[in-house]
Amino acid sequence: VAGQSFNKFSLMEALHRK
Repeated sequence: VAGQSFNKFSLMEALHRK
């Protein structure tokens, strides 16, 4: 499922956006 990959990317982006 690509959902897991997207979840990881979202987490990384959220950390960078902070």
